[in-house]
Amino acid sequence: MVYATLLACLLASAHGFASLPTGPRGVECSANEEKFFVYSIDPSMLYPFVSASSGPDFTTNETVTRGLVGKTWQGVHLSITLGDTAITQAGGKPLTVTSPNSLESGGFVVVSEDFCLGYGNWTVKTTAPTHPAMANYSTSDVARNLTLEERLAPGAPINTVPMKPQEIVDWALENLEVDVNNFNGNVISPFEIRWAIFPAEMRADAKAKAATGPYGMSFIEDNLLKTWAFCEVDYEKDKVVPASVDPPPLRRRLSGGGSAPRCG
Repeated sequence: MVYATLLACLLASAHGFASLPTGPRGVECSANEEKFFVYSIDPSMLYPFVSASSGPDFTTNETVTRGLVGKTWQGVHLSITLGDTAITQAGGKPLTVTSPNSLESGGFVVVSEDFCLGYGNWTVKTTAPTHPAMANYSTSDVARNLTLEERLAPGAPINTVPMKPQEIVDWALENLEVDVNNFNGNVISPFEIRWAIFPAEMRADAKAKAATGPYGMSFIEDNLLKTWAFCEVDYEKDKVVPASVDPPPLRRRLSGGGSAPRCG
């Protein structure tokens, strides 16, 4: 069964892949503001996705998942602050994936409501996860570039651990024609946290990509040069609005299993 058929079947079964705004947008920014949204992902949803697609079910097997499915974002909050103004929600909804998460609630991708940021120096911050199994989450570039063998070794940072067991890897290759250990040159790490802030003009493209389920997780990496800010956890950085006066740092893509820098 090819991926498109699986996607259609799951949609027909009312399994939500992305949390997309359904109410009126209505966000109008002033002449001295710019409009943004947050795109965040939860790769741990691959376990219930495979199970719902008649694949092997390891969702509740804690020897495999460490009890992290839908809980990787526990304790992680994104805030955007300038003086007494703090953006932690948009349209009354959280900016990012929340914990616990499921295919029926947040899904693989959460696209936040739009919000306005006035001109100035904003501090973008994400807290560290609080789930005990996420204690060794590493944000170093060294961890980012571990080999598959190093990712599989005992004690590897939780955010670098690949999909396991091999039964799932084999099933995905046969049924989805996807190699989870070489997905667009990267290893899919189900317990990695990822978010990015984009200008509002990219919203339509973001929503379309989010609707593709697991493939929506590639949107951030595919559009790094268009982000205003992006990272994972335990991050704090000043970012400038208007965004045009805050040029992005040099970012590079590595072939053969590497990836772009972790934060920006």
